[in-house]
Amino acid sequence: MKSPTEQSTGVRSGRLVKWNDDKGYGFVTPDDGSGDLFAHISAFDPSQRRPEQGDIVYFNTERTDRRAKATNVRLKALPLPSTVVLGNVVGIFCLAIYFLYIFGQVPLSAPVAAYFVMSIITFGFFLADKRRAERAQWRLTETSLHILEGLGGWPGALIAQAVLRHKTRKPGYQTILWAIVAIHISMWTLSYLRRTFVS
Repeated sequence: MKSPTEQSTGVRSGRLVKWNDDKGYGFVTPDDGSGDLFAHISAFDPSQRRPEQGDIVYFNTERTDRRAKATNVRLKALPLPSTVVLGNVVGIFCLAIYFLYIFGQVPLSAPVAAYFVMSIITFGFFLADKRRAERAQWRLTETSLHILEGLGGWPGALIAQAVLRHKTRKPGYQTILWAIVAIHISMWTLSYLRRTFVS
């Protein structure tokens, strides 16, 4: 006999305190102090990114004889930390340096220095995100990390993954990261060929 189900219509808020991305489930701790709720990946809004431990969420509650679970789960969109905004501003400046080099306006040392600066910044954000994950705190979005990588921080991202073992088991993340690497290498290859044939 199927267990009766009671669906709560009120929207609640809480934090995803545990999440197993491989198995696609975790537990939400409501902000009202009530017991943890089971949350399956199928209950999350498919238009948003995959959930991560530490995410703040809004949800409804469904109760059965077996357990209570979170349904209609949406991730809370949080403003970017000021440090991420600052990192993006520095990255845009570095991106301008890359293009200036391509058009022969600055020496090679300028974009090399820009890559070095952005790699340090990106490595720092990987380290901060890993520590936040370990403490079940709010995480940096993957989009924020990809923007830093695209602005020249991809060497730092690769080093961070090797050293910190962070973001290494997410195929979707890896696909975008290596696409960014390929774009940068292609730009450098085209720049080299242009200079070779022009000279």
